[in-house]
Amino acid sequence: MHGCLEPILVECRLFQYLIGIDLVLYLMPRANPMSEYNDYFGLLNSPRGSMVSPLKNGVTWALDNNCFTKNFNFKSWIRALERYQIYQDTCLFVLAPDIVGDKDATLFLYKQYHTIIKEDFGYPVALAIQDGMTKDDIYWEDIDAIFIGGTTEYKFGNDAEQILKHALDNNIHTHVGRVNSRKRVLRFWFVDTVDGTTPIYEPNVKIPMLARAVRDAREMKRNIK
Repeated sequence: MHGCLEPILVECRLFQYLIGIDLVLYLMPRANPMSEYNDYFGLLNSPRGSMVSPLKNGVTWALDNNCFTKNFNFKSWIRALERYQIYQDTCLFVLAPDIVGDKDATLFLYKQYHTIIKEDFGYPVALAIQDGMTKDDIYWEDIDAIFIGGTTEYKFGNDAEQILKHALDNNIHTHVGRVNSRKRVLRFWFVDTVDGTTPIYEPNVKIPMLARAVRDAREMKRNIK
């Protein structure tokens, strides 16, 4: 199934699942320093970060969990949920803690943590999708968003494609992680948000490049409505 999510094929397979979300937004780990491109970027915040100023300015955001870098700390995470709670109106999702590369442990952790995120703090909650996870593994009734993680091979494979289809069909927010090039943005033109670290390196070059990619992805989505 390599390459199954090439835009031209996705247009055929996912047309019926697109449910009206017009924006594709790129979430970056720092505030966008180039205000002329603000329309294309949001913030992927960190539990250990202190990125409050962009939130005060109304930036759309989500909260990561630092598990990918193996820096998850429960106390820091809870403090972040408390600190950012007044900005819930612009929060897309909070990513539940997960174990990179372990789908069973990730699903177990989701059961433990999603009620804290959603019921105790009132945020929309996202499940991290790991290699080997299938559509039938997921507790869809408890999920507001999916965050496609895993390896590149998994992201482009059939299981991830079926999960994305189901989410789109059921108005569940779709996000893909580690999208660090124009080509990758356009592969996932049909999702709601993507993220990557590319914009923090050579921002004067990378931010305009990614803004153009997001603009083109939005146009692709509009053209099939």
